[in-house]
Amino acid sequence: TDPEFQGQGLARSLLNEKFAHCDKSGEQIALETSKESNLGFYEKFGFVVTHELHVDEGIRSWLMCRGRSQRN
Repeated sequence: TDPEFQGQGLARSLLNEKFAHCDKSGEQIALETSKESNLGFYEKFGFVVTHELHVDEGIRSWLMCRGRSQRN
């Protein structure tokens, strides 16, 4: 979300709509984030970290899943 519009619930609204559809159909959702500060945001939606990648010295990325199979 563009910083100007953050904190207004826009992303949450869009995500909740998509998650409702995926929950109804039993679909799993995966995402990747390179911002550690995003982890808590996505965890509120039921995502769990499945892998942490160390791309290069000092560069990390997290793979997260939400849905029926959240195994590593």
